[in-house]
Amino acid sequence: LQELFAPFGRLTECRVATSRETGRSRGYGFVSFADASDAAAASRELTGREVRGRACRVEVSQPRGSRGGRADPAYSPPSARADP
Repeated sequence: LQELFAPFGRLTECRVATSRETGRSRGYGFVSFADASDAAAASRELTGREVRGRACRVEVSQPRGSRGGRADPAYSPPSARADP
């Protein structure tokens, strides 16, 4: 992953997800850039590119809490909503 993403900017972290049982790659990983614009450029350039025989998909993650769902303080599950 480091070789693939390094041309887009300074990496602060690069990790391949592995299976706990076998230790083998799960087919995805995580890369962190020092600059968000470098991450966006990598996503634009690498999404759809073939890497080791597979189409690459790069998504820029959002901080927890900004995606909605349970981490969002404004979220209330349907069972906890008060109907007027």
